[in-house]
Amino acid sequence: MFLLALIWVLIGVALGWRFGSRRSTSQALTQARQQMGQEIRYWQEAAERSKIRADQLAQENEAWAAGYQQGREDVITIVPHITAQQRLLSQDRTTDAAGMTGCA
Repeated sequence: MFLLALIWVLIGVALGWRFGSRRSTSQALTQARQQMGQEIRYWQEAAERSKIRADQLAQENEAWAAGYQQGREDVITIVPHITAQQRLLSQDRTTDAAGMTGCA
C-alpha cells in the first residue's frame, strides 16, 4: 500500500513538473514574441525615419545642384562683362598716363 501511494505521489510530481515546465515555456515564448514584436516595430519605425531623411537629402542635393548650375551660368554670363570693364579701365589708365606726360 505504501508503495502504491509512493508511486502515485511520484506520478503526481512528474505530471505537475511537466505541466509547470510547459506553462513556463509557454510564458517564455509569449514574452519572447512580445519582445520580438517590439523590436520589429522599432526597426520598422527606424527604417521609415531613414527613408524620410533620404528623401530630404535627395531634395537638398537637387536644390544644391540647381543652385550650383545657376551660379555657374551667372559666372559664365558675367565674365565677358568683367573682361570688357577691365579693358576700359586699362584704356583709361593709358590715356590718363599719356595725358599726364604731355602736361609735364
